[in-house]
Amino acid sequence: MFYKTGTMGHRIAFIMVFLSLVGLVAVGCSKKQVKTTPTDLEKFTLEEPLEPLEELEIAKIEEFPPEEPIDIKEVKELPKIKDIYFEFDKSDITSRARKILAANAEWLKENSKVKVLVEGHCDERGTIEYNLALGQRRAVMVRKYLITLGIESKRINTISYGEEKPVDIGHDEEAWARNRRAHILAIVEN
Repeated sequence: MFYKTGTMGHRIAFIMVFLSLVGLVAVGCSKKQVKTTPTDLEKFTLEEPLEPLEELEIAKIEEFPPEEPIDIKEVKELPKIKDIYFEFDKSDITSRARKILAANAEWLKENSKVKVLVEGHCDERGTIEYNLALGQRRAVMVRKYLITLGIESKRINTISYGEEKPVDIGHDEEAWARNRRAHILAIVEN
């Protein structure tokens, strides 16, 4: 009797250890890193490491004002305003994006009555919640940069669509690169 009980105890212990190891392996597999390779679009938009923003740009605004609520009736495309693109899982504004935003800011200065909505977008990788947060960080970074370029804060609002409004419905590196963007639209108020 004692012999059989000991064997049953060993079997149970073995099964418990085995299940624990299977659980550890499963957890380890679920955190697999996604490796990406630059596509033609990313090669065009990615550059050498960013140079730091000039102290004058940062010193212009010590604290960025919060967004003012705008009663939006509709939004319209602005053909003269260009999108900017982001690296995978990043909200940093690249040197190329800074140049595009500088040109966008010049147009906005010439059209001082136009209020804009900055949409933050992501590719389909990541959870819905994570991509909404990342899209918001991207939109806010664009808003802040436009403010440093002299655009009034009350003219700029942000929204994140995460992965919900892809410009390219493909499931490859090139499509993902096109979907990681900030898109700027004109606001038509009520």
